[in-house]
Formats: sequence, structure tokens, C-alpha cells
Amino acid sequence: MKEQLKEQVSGSQALVHTLKLQSVSNLFGLIGSDLISVFDELRGTPEIRTIQARHEASAANMANGYARITGKFAVCLVHNGPGLTNALTGLAVAYRSFSPLILISGAATTLQRYRDAIQELDQLSLTRPITKWSGSVTKLERIPEMLNLAIKIATEARTGPVHLDIPRDLLVQKGEVEVQATPARTQQRTVVSDPSIIVSVASLLSSAQRPIIIAGGGVVASDATDELTELSEMLTIPVATSYGHLDAFPSDHPLMLGGLGRDGSKVARKFVKESDVILALGTRLSAFTTFFSHEYISREARIIQVELEAGEVGRHFPVEIGIIADAKAFTQSLLQYLKETTKNKFIPNSTRFKHVSEAKITYQAELSESYSFDAFPIKPQAVFKVLNDVLKHDDIVVLDDGNAVAYAYHLLKFNKPRTFLSPLDLACIGSAYPTALGAKIARPKNQVFAVCGDGGFSMTISELATAVQYGIDVKAIVLNNNCWAAEKAYQKYQYGGRYFGCDLQNPSFAEVAEKFGVTGVRVEKSSDLKPALTSLLDLEKPSLLEVMVDPDELLPPARADLTGKNL
Repeated sequence: MKEQLKEQVSGSQALVHTLKLQSVSNLFGLIGSDLISVFDELRGTPEIRTIQARHEASAANMANGYARITGKFAVCLVHNGPGLTNALTGLAVAYRSFSPLILISGAATTLQRYRDAIQELDQLSLTRPITKWSGSVTKLERIPEMLNLAIKIATEARTGPVHLDIPRDLLVQKGEVEVQATPARTQQRTVVSDPSIIVSVASLLSSAQRPIIIAGGGVVASDATDELTELSEMLTIPVATSYGHLDAFPSDHPLMLGGLGRDGSKVARKFVKESDVILALGTRLSAFTTFFSHEYISREARIIQVELEAGEVGRHFPVEIGIIADAKAFTQSLLQYLKETTKNKFIPNSTRFKHVSEAKITYQAELSESYSFDAFPIKPQAVFKVLNDVLKHDDIVVLDDGNAVAYAYHLLKFNKPRTFLSPLDLACIGSAYPTALGAKIARPKNQVFAVCGDGGFSMTISELATAVQYGIDVKAIVLNNNCWAAEKAYQKYQYGGRYFGCDLQNPSFAEVAEKFGVTGVRVEKSSDLKPALTSLLDLEKPSLLEVMVDPDELLPPARADLTGKNL
């Protein structure tokens, strides 16, 4: 799309007009003096809803949530200097989430650059380590061009955040500007170019005795869940999901083993450890999924790894077959080959089905015996049992990081892609609530839950005001154990219970929520959990459930770096 603006327009008008041509309907940010002209233009642009957070990190996390739920790019607008530095944490979350976030910041005027002007920083150097690209506009006429370039880079495989700063004088200057929009490329497909690779993969999977598929974020990003399900059923191959991607494969499917990694499913870990062939589909096999250790990945397993980036293939484990491809394109090619060579005649492996079923039944029995869902004080796992009971297939859960919320990784169930957002490898505490606000804006008809610990929620409690101001109906569930539980767990398991610096003195979050205009309910007994949560579901307004959970119920820490062994 291309349009010549004949009249003299300002840089702000050119910027907003380009956003309109790019079909941007929601914009996240926080107003600042260098952006006044942009906000003045947005004021007269009803096509773009502008959501202002109470902190720039939250604005970036909102945009991240929006991008991860929609699969499309999101735009975040922040003031230069401290506005940009505040946003860095949210930008880093997006970077480790591979989210196509466009962070636009103001900048010192061109005549004052490199003079230590007020709020002047080397913003490009700050953002380059946590973006795919960071650039600055040098002329008014180049604002549309540079914005389109930023969007192109963010949305082409592999997706990720970018940063564009625009000097404040260029935003108010006027001139004739050619405005055009380059289509975003989030649906770009990288296809396997060598047909013999598909033949080799099919042969290896078909001859395997204990094959398994590890489905990663690439499955969700490429919308390949349906193809993965068909492949799993066709060859009777059980599926485990990589850390933080429980929604990559339906939880209620008989071949679903659960999630790997931090506090994941013991069944998934067992099957991966015992496998002879692993199809790592759209996963880097890194961080919390494997801990880079053969304690979690069979040393004898022959690995087929499908990844978009060549540098990630075989990076952490040697592979039998390495494939640089989009998860959906690869799976479609493999399915087509299998159907053509077998004439659509597939015989389910009943022995394998039985093995998976028995292992899952045993594991569920172990969970029921080891967890007390009716105890006092309330155990964190009881909260997830109740949440599971009320979740519908379209509901979205956004999880914060921390010990109390970690039970979600083996207790929550998801049956549709893009319904579960975790903090992934940055493990950023405090990101869940603003991310959930962005997710709700992306899917206004879906129920959205933000599950946080007390420490993490305290970091972004001011965003309750944002939820009220814009009518964003997110259900916050705050697990209050009056401590930094993740750190307390380290002190419990590695330091003999010598606790220091992990205790918190909290207010009643339910009462604080009421002061913001959010309906707040506090629960101290397990029997009150479900009635309380159900009552909030009937409210079409922001609400908060504060659950007083046992401060001594601590999962072993995800890492044990000091001992040199992962727990």
C-alpha cells in the first residue's frame, strides 16, 4: 500500500498514518514530553486504541502479551531516557519470547545529540543486545520507511522485538512525506528444500521402538498444532511439550505426556529419557526444557531437530538429522509423504497407546497421594486444581515466575494453542499481570487469568488502575505466601533452612484492589476457593482473588548451580 501525502505533514502525522496503513488497531505506551505531538495525533485517530500503562515495563509486557496471543506485531510507544530504560525489562521478555514487538521511543533532538542533553542516552546501544535490530530515524521523510523496515525485521522468521527511536524535532517538523506500508510477514513459511530429508525422517520415525515428539514454541508460532496432532496419531508417537509451551499439543489427547522442564510432568521426562528417536519440532532443546544435560535427554536417542535458525540446530545436543524449517511447513511435507507412500493406511500401535495410558494413570495417582488439596493453610496446588475445573478451552492463563505458581506446569491443562503464556527463559517475575492485560485486549471475548505470586504482583500492582481505566476484564489470582518463595526454596534445600531476605510483609491485596476499583476477594480455606473464583467469573470487570497459601510448601528449586547438579 502506498500513498503520497500532498500537504505538509509533521513527523508525528506521518508516523501515525503509517501505523494506520499497517492496520495497527491497538497501541501500548506511556505519554512523555517528546511524544506530545504523537499523542495529539493519536487523539484524533479513533482507529487506533491507545492503552497507557502506569509504567513503561508494563507497557512493553502488554504489547508482548498482545503479540504472543495474536501472532502479529504489537507497537509500544515510550518516552526517551528513563522511559526507554524502564521499558528494557519488558523488551528483554519479548526478546526471549521471540515476540514481534515494535518499541518506538522518542529521542533527543538532532541538534542536541551528543551534548548530554536532558534525558539523553545512547538508546541504540542499550537496546541492541535485546532486539533483532535497533535503529534511529535521521530525516523526517524517512519515518515511514524506517517504521516499515522495523516491522519487516520484527515479523520475518524468526520473529522478535525491534527498536526505533525518533528525535523529537523530527516529530514536529513538517514536509511532504511519501507514506506506504510494507506487509508484515508473520505467516512466512520456510519449506524443506531437500525431499530426501523427508524420506529419511519418515524412515527413522517409522522404525523407532520408543519414538517421542518434543513440541516447542515453533509449533505454536507457526500454527502447526493440527498437523502435529495428525502426525502423532498417524504414527502413534507420544508428545511432550517444551518448557512453557503446554498449549502446543492438546492436554486431553491420549498421546499427550505433559510438559518438560521446570516442575513439568514426570511422565514426559521418563519417556524422553527412555526414547530411542526424538523429533524435536520447533524447539531449541535449551534452558528449562533440558538443562543442557543428558540427565533429561537420552544419550542414546537419535535426534531429529527442526528449527528455523541454523545456529540452533545441534547447538546443545548432537543430531542425527538437522532441518532448518518452519514447524508447520515441515510437518505438512512429512504428512504428505507418509500419506502418499502408505495410501492412507495406518495401523495404530496399541502397545504404545497402552504404555502411555498406564504411565499417565500411575502419575495421576501419585499426584493425588502426594498433594493435599484440602489442607490448611491452602497448598498452591489446590489453586490450580480449582482453576483447572473452571477453565474452558478458549480461556487464557498468563503465568508469572516463582515457586508457588510453578505447580501450574504439571497441573494445568490446555487444549488450544495460544491459551498459555509463561515468562519463558527470562523467567521475569512481575510480568504476568500486564501481559494478561495485553492478552485480553487481543482476545476480548476470552476469559483471561493472570496467576502471580505476592512478590511479583507487588511489582505491577499499579496496573490495576490501567485495567479499571480501560475496562480490561482480567482475573488476577494472587498466591500470597508472604515471601519470595523461589529464593526461600533455595535456602531450604541448599542452606539448611537458614532464611534471610525472603520474608515479605504484605497488605491485603484484595483490599488494595478495592481501592483501585477492582473487585477483590480474599480466601483462606480450600473449601472457599471454587465458590470465590466462580463468583468472579460472573463479573464482567477487572477482579482479583487473593489466596493465602502455605509459605512452607516449596517445590525444590529449578536449578542447583552451587552443587553442580540440577534438581
